[in-house]
Amino acid sequence: MKRFTKLSDLLVLGAVFTGGLLAGFINTLASNGSLLTLPMLIFFGLSPSVANATNRVGVLVQTAASSYQYWRKGRLQYPAGSIPWIITPLLLGSLLGASIAVDLSEALLNYSIAAVMVVMLLVILFNFKPEEHVHKFQPSIMTFGLFLLIGCYGGYLQAGASLLILTTLFAHGISYQIANGLKLSLVLLLTIPALAIFVWQDQVNWRLGAVLAAGQALGAVLGTKVAFINGIEKWVKNLLIVIIVASIVKLLFWR
Repeated sequence: MKRFTKLSDLLVLGAVFTGGLLAGFINTLASNGSLLTLPMLIFFGLSPSVANATNRVGVLVQTAASSYQYWRKGRLQYPAGSIPWIITPLLLGSLLGASIAVDLSEALLNYSIAAVMVVMLLVILFNFKPEEHVHKFQPSIMTFGLFLLIGCYGGYLQAGASLLILTTLFAHGISYQIANGLKLSLVLLLTIPALAIFVWQDQVNWRLGAVLAAGQALGAVLGTKVAFINGIEKWVKNLLIVIIVASIVKLLFWR
């Protein structure tokens, strides 16, 4: 694991903080901030496995802060049956996904990250947005299976997991007002066991993780202050497209 100890590496820490700030800002307005932070950590010299693990520190801090705000305002609501049908499979899947990630070769993980970037680029370009179909929450064995798969993916890579969660919640009749806060808390929950696996395997760069988390926390605060400015979502979308294209080039062709 690469350590940043030289005085000159303060520039790297500053860049990571700025990247975290931007990711927190993007997450607040449009989600998918990990599409910035994950390749950024690789760009600054971390291996794909260490970058994948370190990225979870920022995700944990930001989703914890956001979930607390929803809870404090009384807007964090779990539908009946959440524990056996949503939370349990999500946690089990996260443990499985993280366990797969720590045993994967660096090259394969690198290509996995690039593949996710390509998919998310298409999602953004074609402006995919999950549609809500509000009705009573009626879980089934398919619900368990879907959240097991989402948890597995989230534990494995995380980037884009929030969109999968939101889409699945909408498909189960949960309104946007409830689903958005629920999504944040579910990302928090799936991050905890995954991060525990990565810590156990000594794959977290805590210095960069702490700086990243501080930046994301500040970015989230700034994002809430400009969320209703006209045209801000279009600006964020265009920024994400540029970042993702650059990341794909870096991951596939420039190592």
